[in-house]
Amino acid sequence: MKESILTATAVFLIAGAASLQAAPIFDAAISAGIKSDYYFRGQQRADSIVETEVDFTYGDAYAGIWFAEPFEARDSDIGWLYSNELNVFLGQSAQIDSYINVMVPVILDVGITGFYYPERPSDDNPTWEPYVGLSFETLLNPSGYVYYDLTLETWTLQGTVSHTFELDNVSGVTVGAFVGFVSPDEGEEGAYYGVSAKYGYRLNSTTSVSFGVGYTDGEDARSGMNWDDGLSASLGLSIGL
Repeated sequence: MKESILTATAVFLIAGAASLQAAPIFDAAISAGIKSDYYFRGQQRADSIVETEVDFTYGDAYAGIWFAEPFEARDSDIGWLYSNELNVFLGQSAQIDSYINVMVPVILDVGITGFYYPERPSDDNPTWEPYVGLSFETLLNPSGYVYYDLTLETWTLQGTVSHTFELDNVSGVTVGAFVGFVSPDEGEEGAYYGVSAKYGYRLNSTTSVSFGVGYTDGEDARSGMNWDDGLSASLGLSIGL
């Protein structure tokens, strides 16, 4: 699955746009981007991809569709096959700090993601993965998530931190880091980690652009034989509808 093109643009950009008008009960946004390399949980899924995403929110509920199309069908060096990917997701978040007596905002997030690979006929396609996570709205915005793929019987634990440095009223840089661990019922388990930086610029109250770079790595059990250098770059555009 992707790192959301929309939310990764820099949280304050969206918050800044929302401050210009009352937040609607129902909202939608469409995003598109290009990524030089597609890494997911310590595995390289493709070289360069074009990605698109449509997001919907209704109060604290959200849903969306994400699609990625590789530029190349296979790695020319080792023949590793790439394929397009479609994700659908549905979730609900709630602020729970008042119930657990903490001094900072705490967000509980639960949902499910479906992973489908149209060009890969398999009994394990699609797969469905429920998740639950907690996010803390502090200086580093730490979050922790637990995922379980019902089809592949695979547990994933992931933690992240991030911070946005506002450059002015319409631009900023978000830096972040993550670490995770994947434990399948069959196969080898392994850890992965990465860092990223993304510059976001708000063109108007509903439109923003972003440019990002990232690095990811992991244990050999995760990366396998299909691995470049772990570096990636991305360019994205998000439009609120």
